[in-house]
Amino acid sequence: MLSRVGSNALRRPGTIRSMSSSVESPIIAVIGTTGTGKSQLAIELALALAKSSGDGPFGSWKGAKVINADAMQIYKGLNIATNKVTEEEKMGVEHLLMDVCEPSDHYVVSDWVQDAIQEIDNMHSRREVPIVAGGTLYWVQHLLFPNRLLSLESDDSQRAGSSAPSIAPLSPELRISLSKLSKEEQTLFDNLPDRSRSEPDHLSEDAAWSLHSLLSKLDPVTGARWHWKDSRKIVRSLEIIKESGRKASDVFADQRKVECDSRYPSLIFWLHAEKDQLNPRLDARVEKMVERGLIAEITSFRSLADTLPKLSAEPENGLDPDIDYTHGILQTIGFKEFDKYLSSSDKQSQLFDEAVEQMKLATRKYAKRQVRWIKQQLLPVIQNQTGATKRSRLVALDASDLGRWDQNVKEPAIRALADFLSGHALRDIEMIPQLQLMVPAHDSVSESGQYLLQGRKKIICTICTVDPKRPVMMEEGVEFEKHRSTRQHRNRASRDRRISEQLAMREEKQRERSERRAKAPIDGESQRTVM
Repeated sequence: MLSRVGSNALRRPGTIRSMSSSVESPIIAVIGTTGTGKSQLAIELALALAKSSGDGPFGSWKGAKVINADAMQIYKGLNIATNKVTEEEKMGVEHLLMDVCEPSDHYVVSDWVQDAIQEIDNMHSRREVPIVAGGTLYWVQHLLFPNRLLSLESDDSQRAGSSAPSIAPLSPELRISLSKLSKEEQTLFDNLPDRSRSEPDHLSEDAAWSLHSLLSKLDPVTGARWHWKDSRKIVRSLEIIKESGRKASDVFADQRKVECDSRYPSLIFWLHAEKDQLNPRLDARVEKMVERGLIAEITSFRSLADTLPKLSAEPENGLDPDIDYTHGILQTIGFKEFDKYLSSSDKQSQLFDEAVEQMKLATRKYAKRQVRWIKQQLLPVIQNQTGATKRSRLVALDASDLGRWDQNVKEPAIRALADFLSGHALRDIEMIPQLQLMVPAHDSVSESGQYLLQGRKKIICTICTVDPKRPVMMEEGVEFEKHRSTRQHRNRASRDRRISEQLAMREEKQRERSERRAKAPIDGESQRTVM
C-alpha cells in the first residue's frame, strides 16, 4: 500500500516486502467515484499488458480483460444512461460481465461475485490479468475480501441447487421473541418464500408487509434497516436467523470484527478527484448524455413497468405508480429524475430543466456516497488484513486535472502495475495531499456490524402514510428531510394541522359549553336566594 499520510492509513511502499518472482493469481481493481476515469484507466492498463510477451516488465503475465463492476451496466441496453464505454472507446479490449442480464432480471452481489470468480479463474489459466473496474464498490469489496458478505457461501449453494441449509438452535432471546408471535407469524417464519425461485419478487404488498413486521419483531435493528418492499433482503435476514439461530444484526456485528485477508493478491487503484473539479465534470456529462439521446432511451425503457413489481398505491412525491425505481436497472440515475417530465402531457420546458438539474444533483450525491464507502468500509478492511504479507495494496491517484491525466494517472499506474506483477516493491508516487484528511484513523471506524445497519435506518412518514400496511418509508436523515420538503408532504402536513386545529377548536367550544351548563344551576339558585 502506498501513501505519505502515516501508519494508520496507507503505508509507504518501502514497507512492502519484495517478492522473488512474478506474483501468482493477481487481480487489478480500479475504483473511485463516478466520472473519475475508471474505465479509461482500466483500458489503458489492459493495452499495456497486451504488449507484454510474458518476459518483460510485467513478469510472466501477458494480456488482460476488463471485468465490469457496475451494477447497472450488467443489464442490456441503456448504454447512455449507464454511461457504458463504446466499442470505439474499448479499443479492442474485451469487457466481461457487461450486457449479460435482461432488464427484468434480478442480479445481486452474490451472483456477480460467483460469476467474476469464474472469469478470473479462466483468465489466470491463460496468464491473463483480470482488471475489475466499476463504481459498485460493495461488489468489488466482497470479491476482494471473502467472508465479509453475510452467508454468501450458503446463498451460492442454494442457488446451485444444493440441499436446504441446516436450521440452528435458536438463542434464548430469539426463543422468547418467537414465543410471543401469533400462530400466523410462526407459520410464516416456518415457511418463508423461496428466494431460489424468485418468490420474494412476486409477493403481494400484504405479504411483503407481514414479512417485514415479522423481521422487526425478531430483529428490530435489521428490520429498521430494510424497506418493507425489499422482500429479498427481508427474507434473507429471516433465513440467517433460522440458519444461525441468532439475530442477523448480531451476525453482522461479529463478522465485522473478524480480520481477513484478500482473496487474491490485488493492486487497487483509487482514482480520486477534488469535488470542485469533479462536480462541473459530472454536470457536463449529464448534459452530454441528454445531447446523445438520453430522453429517447429512457422513454423506450419505461415499458418495463409492466414486467417489474409495482409501487404502492401512494407513490412518493407524485411519481408514476406503475414504476418501481428501487428495482434492477430502473435504479439508474435519470429514470426517477425524468419521471414527471415524461409523464406530463405537455412536456413543459420547466419540467425538463428541473429534471436535468435533479439528475445532476443525484449524480453528485452518488459520487459523495462512493467516497464515503471507500473511507468507511473499504479502507478499514485493507488496513486490517491478516497474514505476514498484506495481499491487497492501495494506490491513490489524483484524477482531478484531466489535462495532466498521463502524468498523474496513466504513467504512475503502469509503473505500479509492472512493480506489482513482477514481484517488486512498489515505487513511490506523488500522492494527493488531501488524502490524509479523507482516511479515518483506525479507532474512528466502527467495529460493530450495527454501524451500517443503524447508519441508514428506515423510518415511516406517518403524515404521508395512508394505509398502515403500506407505509411511506425512507432513510432517516438527508432522505427524510428531502421528503419533508416535497409539495406532497407539505400539503398533507398542512392539511393535518388544519384538521388538528379544527378538532382542538371544537373540543374547546365543547368544553366551554360544558362549563356554562355546569354553572347555570348555581347562578339560578343564587338569584332565588337574593330575592
